[in-house]
Amino acid sequence: MVVALPLNQYLFRECNTGSKTHEIQIMRRSISFLALFTVWGMYPLYSQASFAPVALFLDNNNRSGYILADNGTEKPQEVSIEFVFGYPVSDSTGKVTIFFPDSLTGTEPNAAPWLYAYPGKFRLEPYQRRKIRFIARPPQDLPVGEYWARPIITSTEMRKLMTGDNQPRSIEAKVYFQIRSVLALSYRNGPVSTGITIQGIRAKAQGDSLVLLLDMKRTGNAAYIGNAILRLYDSSGTVVKTITKQIAVYYTLRRRFDIDLKGLSPGEYVAEFELNTRRNDSPGKILQSTPVIKTVALTIP
Repeated sequence: MVVALPLNQYLFRECNTGSKTHEIQIMRRSISFLALFTVWGMYPLYSQASFAPVALFLDNNNRSGYILADNGTEKPQEVSIEFVFGYPVSDSTGKVTIFFPDSLTGTEPNAAPWLYAYPGKFRLEPYQRRKIRFIARPPQDLPVGEYWARPIITSTEMRKLMTGDNQPRSIEAKVYFQIRSVLALSYRNGPVSTGITIQGIRAKAQGDSLVLLLDMKRTGNAAYIGNAILRLYDSSGTVVKTITKQIAVYYTLRRRFDIDLKGLSPGEYVAEFELNTRRNDSPGKILQSTPVIKTVALTIP
């Protein structure tokens, strides 16, 4: 079992010298699960295609949906789409990544084998916008529940790196910028519900901060998509700090909250966590659940 960021992202330089071609990997990094579009290193990200929305919800009554691919640049992009099974997990520090299992047992709620993209591969011209339609064709005997997949959209752009009179004519260098965007897709078959429980809250001092680790576990048969809100009350009952994080709990998840202690007087405090499903994104698609609230007493020396 390997826990990793969604996919590795590569930047290649292709150097054509005479009749020989040498492909050299010059940079590699990983991108995080909610569709980041960033390249680090010695070459800036000159241009990119964007895709929205980053989450799709399908069900028995609506087995298709679409996203918009938008090339806001002057360069054409080659776009391809694949579906893989993955979901958010966290480590002991509360860092969240996407887990892509090395192998599947057949018991996972995996929608990837019966999802299709139209078109699945195409050229996106400069400043062009077009729809990509996703269609689900689940098996007839699919058990009730929610099924997941991660659409991976790869967009590639080629740029010349070295040209001009000061270079030998037999040498031409090109850079291929390849961006992989990781989206989320859920398919709901029959009645589904979700909920969440707080399994524990841990607090520890770290420098000038108080670190709170919130452990959560999903209930029901569908992922919990919502918010985790931390409110810190002083001894008079006044809220002195508020931190809000969006959460997606597929099985279990740990989230980290850092409270800056600067400006807080020593004394007794209460940390209140509220978990709710009141999200403005994907209206009508996010499953609703009763809010969960839990408090813990803290002493700041």
